[in-house]
Amino acid sequence: CLKIVDKLEIEEPKTRLVASLLKDLDIKGKAVFIISGENRNLELAIRNLPYAKTLSVEGLNVYDLLYYDTVVVTEESLSKIEERLL
Repeated sequence: CLKIVDKLEIEEPKTRLVASLLKDLDIKGKAVFIISGENRNLELAIRNLPYAKTLSVEGLNVYDLLYYDTVVVTEESLSKIEERLL
């Protein structure tokens, strides 16, 4: 499943905020978040969740796309992915 969002920002590096974000986006199962730049709060909060991971656009790979049930990507990240592929 692919979910495209406007932005992926949380105010504090709290795992509960990411858990709430996953619930708001109706994500069940494993999820990978593709980010285009440094998003330290999101990275710190997600690392405590065994079923979620952050990846930069540069680190995007086929294994992670197939392994995770849901891919969450921002519009900015999606445009950077397109640039890399073309």
